[in-house]
Amino acid sequence: MIKKLLVFLTAVLSLCAGSPDYIQVMDRSDLNIATPSLKNRKIEKIRLVNGLSVYLVSDPDTDQSAAALAVNAGSWNDPKNFPGMAHFLEHMLFMGNKAYPDENEFFNFVSDHAGSVNAYTSSDRTVYMFSINNDALTGALDRFSHFFIDPLFSQKAVNKELFVVDQEHEKNIENDHWRLYMISKEIGNQNHPNAKFSTGNSKTLSKIPEKTMRNWFENNYSANLMHLVVYSSKPMDELKALVVEKFSPIPNRALDRLYIDQPLTSAETKKTITYIKPIKKINQVLIEFELPKEFASDDSKSAKLVAYALRRGQKNSLEQVLVKKGLIEKLDVLTEKVGTHHILFQIEIDLTEKGLSEVESVLQLSFESIEQLKKGGIPSYLFDEMQKMASLEYMYQQREDAFSFVRSYAHHMIDEPLSTFPQNTILASQNSPEKVQKILQFLSLNNAQIYILSDPKNFSVLLDKKEKWMQANYTTKELSSKQLTKIRPKKVSNELRIAPPNPFMPTNLQLITLEKTGPFILVDDQMGRIYLMQDDKFLTPEVSIHLHILSPYLKEDTKSLTLADIFLEHVNQILDPILTSAQSANLSANFSVDRNRFNINIEGFSEKAPLLIEEILKEITHTYPSKETFLQFKDLLEKKYANAEKELPIKQAMGILSSILLSDQKTPQEHLKALSQVTYDDYLEFQNRIFRKTFIEGFLAGNLTIKEAEDIWTDVRHLIGYHSYNKNSQQERKIYTLNSDNGPYKMQYSTDSSGTGVILAIDLGSFSFKNRASQEILSSVIQDSFFNELRTKQKTGYIVYAFPLEKDKRLFLNFAVQSSTHEPQDLLYRYELFLETFIHQLPEEVAPERFENIRQNQIVKLQNAMKNLSIKATTLDKLAFEYQDLQWMEKRIRGLQELTYKEFQAFVTRVLSKDNRKRLGVLMKGKQPDDAFIYEEVNANKLVDIGEYTSAEENDELVVDDDANSCGAANCLQ
Repeated sequence: MIKKLLVFLTAVLSLCAGSPDYIQVMDRSDLNIATPSLKNRKIEKIRLVNGLSVYLVSDPDTDQSAAALAVNAGSWNDPKNFPGMAHFLEHMLFMGNKAYPDENEFFNFVSDHAGSVNAYTSSDRTVYMFSINNDALTGALDRFSHFFIDPLFSQKAVNKELFVVDQEHEKNIENDHWRLYMISKEIGNQNHPNAKFSTGNSKTLSKIPEKTMRNWFENNYSANLMHLVVYSSKPMDELKALVVEKFSPIPNRALDRLYIDQPLTSAETKKTITYIKPIKKINQVLIEFELPKEFASDDSKSAKLVAYALRRGQKNSLEQVLVKKGLIEKLDVLTEKVGTHHILFQIEIDLTEKGLSEVESVLQLSFESIEQLKKGGIPSYLFDEMQKMASLEYMYQQREDAFSFVRSYAHHMIDEPLSTFPQNTILASQNSPEKVQKILQFLSLNNAQIYILSDPKNFSVLLDKKEKWMQANYTTKELSSKQLTKIRPKKVSNELRIAPPNPFMPTNLQLITLEKTGPFILVDDQMGRIYLMQDDKFLTPEVSIHLHILSPYLKEDTKSLTLADIFLEHVNQILDPILTSAQSANLSANFSVDRNRFNINIEGFSEKAPLLIEEILKEITHTYPSKETFLQFKDLLEKKYANAEKELPIKQAMGILSSILLSDQKTPQEHLKALSQVTYDDYLEFQNRIFRKTFIEGFLAGNLTIKEAEDIWTDVRHLIGYHSYNKNSQQERKIYTLNSDNGPYKMQYSTDSSGTGVILAIDLGSFSFKNRASQEILSSVIQDSFFNELRTKQKTGYIVYAFPLEKDKRLFLNFAVQSSTHEPQDLLYRYELFLETFIHQLPEEVAPERFENIRQNQIVKLQNAMKNLSIKATTLDKLAFEYQDLQWMEKRIRGLQELTYKEFQAFVTRVLSKDNRKRLGVLMKGKQPDDAFIYEEVNANKLVDIGEYTSAEENDELVVDDDANSCGAANCLQ
């Protein structure tokens, strides 16, 4: 009977499909897009006959196409004897297949067509993705689909990628987030596959036979476990036909999804504190609960609502009460799904020095805030806010880049039936006070495990354990009865309040009547220059506002820049209740200092943007920190600057290079020195003067009438524009230029971080639009060649890249490697050898046909660069005030259009040959492994200590028995 029913259902589904190649899946999602610029987007859902689920988006206006495929198999599927198998296989699928055996085929094809490639492995899924110019999608999908049809797993590729995976693990060892994650696995439930070493390294993976890898692939990768998203400008029928053709050959092995009926965490870690020694200077507390499994797939999203209620911005929130007491720097509350069937509830807290000594008080207030919600419940308006914003953000979405779109959708498709996707991922089904109360009852100290990342000296604890793979020092202690008494909530503090209704929630989403097209000057006088661009293309009820406040007191010397950093900390702290409340209503504000300017950037729904700007300006001009708060800011920045010296060596080298090239960039060491000398009076004088004289630049874009823009200008001028500052007297940022007669140069540094980081900056000369075009094409080609040579072939490191830089009309080409096996000077020599070979092979590397293909693809990329309001406004703001030329992009396109192959060849030869001596290498040497292959420098006097003279008779041990492990000369030389 069951067999007959299955046959009947298959027949019905096939009839519904209208095609024997796929089944049409009815779209049961009620979500709608109201953005007019996306009105031509069409969506269809199909399931191929091999069981592969497909989400198709046909968008004739997209600038690029993209695809992502998620496999419902990840690190939890790893075999016990080969931890890291899933992650390693993710790497191997890029390394050639029967249809395209060249290891670099996919990377080169995508790069030549202005695209991007990436992949990642998580607990129960692995996601592969790429983007590419529209006309190259067919070729890209053919190459992409063969990842899953006929991968090669050649031993040669295995040996190469094994080193890459090992280097990837090495770079994570001194990352505090990774160390916490690995310790949580080690103290968690050892019967759950989450306890495995998920990334793997050379020790766990080096002896994998090719057959074992192929068997694992066939036992875990099947079309019925795959979820594909394709986003393209192609018509829907053509897109469906293409997907059917390319992906139907993927075998359906009828595999079951992995289901684990075990908790992630161990019962023994409840009511414990795990103390962890961090690499960086941090003082963090994490309160974590593993919620019952039912809440991992809870359509009401009650856990998310509880987190929202605890973190919603307001003056009497848990975060603000703790900040006012001087106990914390910041706090966040979040939920994290781990796989499909597990969910963690987390409270993350960054402590001040005072908070370190009163950590029990911090924990007690955290549990009091939960107790408050238990007693009073969560008001329905908070659920309504959360639900409304989720709906509005989908409804009025801007066109995001295709790469990000497919990445996100493929990841989440695994967790929801295709028919309703993405509705259940985005919206809650209902408000369930019963489920909320059940969660709140569960969030008790009895179910919590607490982590503290801080120097163990602060807590007088002995760290008696060492995590196996990261070698992180930690210990886990049961909470004493004294600690339990201090932490348990006794009554709810009178200072804590449940968040009131959000004043920034949008109520009017009407689009304005267009009054003027294109960007135009709204204000141009001695106080400022303001552009307005009403949105006539994207047509969303949103704004992108950029304000730059120029001041003679924002100088480029280190002391001024350090004072500006303190001011930024002050601004973010005093505005935090407002900003987090606005952020919940999809209205964000960010602040920065550069080019002698204090910058304010506002993004989001337009209606309440003027209110947010007014609130920001009032606070930053009338509120000053106390001396105690000022000292907390100094302590926070001292840790920030000190921690910059504990980043990966390549990141440190990049920071040094930036401080050399740009006059307004300083090193962490320079900031630390200046910070130690800054007094409270220095700061008060700085803040008093910063807005005394100003010139205000602004680019206002989006759903704003001329009257609304004028009102914003009036507020800005009234609150900040006390006295005008002659912009012409502003000190312009300068860029460092090497003399052409000398060089090349290198600067050597050392760090306590592990590994080596080397960056080589080549000055390509002054700006012209043809030079910029040549730089663009060259970087597109050379980054793939550099990656293939230095990472894939020479195996120097995991992080290997080349990238172009254009700063203040000066052009550079940079090369960077982070390595745990090679010394700085060795890497630098390899860079130069690569460049010599590249120039010699330029006609083969970039033949005229490839040059033309890349040139055309770069033109298309620039023509379609402004894909949404935020990107367009940010770009035009930069052109208006940094380049002072709104036609800059058109000129760049023209530079590409007019560039000839001969001119490109001449440019490459001129800038990359050794005739161009304008090169600066920044070499950062860190700690090396004990077994590192490093030449030790010796002199003649030391030779006697490292060796001895021997006679021929004494060298018998060097004679090899021909019958034991012998090899012929030819074989030995291979």
